[in-house]
Amino acid sequence: MVSTVVSHQISHTIEPCLVTNYYLPVFSANSSNSIPELILWFFDSRGGFYFQETYPNGTGIAQPDWVDVSVVDWFNTTKTQLGKKYGNDEIPSLAFVHIPVNAMLAFQDTGVKPHKEPGINADVPLAQQGQGNDNSYYGQDVPFMAALLDTPGLMGVFSGHDHGDDWCFKWDTRLPGMTLKGNGLNLCFGRHTGYGGYGSWTRGARQIVVNQSTIGKSVETYIRLEDESISGRVMLNGTYGMFLVVTLRLLLTWNEGKDKYPKVLLTYTP
Repeated sequence: MVSTVVSHQISHTIEPCLVTNYYLPVFSANSSNSIPELILWFFDSRGGFYFQETYPNGTGIAQPDWVDVSVVDWFNTTKTQLGKKYGNDEIPSLAFVHIPVNAMLAFQDTGVKPHKEPGINADVPLAQQGQGNDNSYYGQDVPFMAALLDTPGLMGVFSGHDHGDDWCFKWDTRLPGMTLKGNGLNLCFGRHTGYGGYGSWTRGARQIVVNQSTIGKSVETYIRLEDESISGRVMLNGTYGMFLVVTLRLLLTWNEGKDKYPKVLLTYTP
């Protein structure tokens, strides 16, 4: 599959917070199909400090660290428009946002299980949208989470920000402290890739593999480490998180009998 090179971005003339929120439709290599096979959504969770803006005492002025409600409104409107344009409101999609939503912290608080949600879980507690510099979370990202849950075809949401976390989980319950109930949406962390920022974990990057024959049903994802090894390979599908993720080793030995057929031993390392 190949992607169009033209992004669809909110005009910066509306509101400054709407810059850098956009989508990319991905079409089949078969040019006769005018309906996207996949839509990639990109959202700006902001954070950090305003450029060259300070208080009288010289300290920087912090930006809000969540997806603004105006962006949520654009997202909901654009989803409806795309559904009408292509005659399909369930086009498979993936979403990317730097700062993770509150559901990821709520799940982490219940306990990330390495045999079901493989990966490192070293940033505890993780830093979520709306946390700010004073831990003043009051549900700022609830409209955004609700919009994500109300997106038919959305297969996964991928975040970064917390360099010491790289697990995925399936949000299919009402997590403690939340008003929203998950519907099976997969949420994942990336991996600390560059050499800036904090942390000494082995560098890597999350790889996302979408197969045209299984799109909308399953997505393969894993961490490719700097030494080219692979960590935490999982399939984000209807059963992800329900079973143990094990590593299988295939051992070949020879029978003692005269036929000398190989005997296969399967062992697992949980």
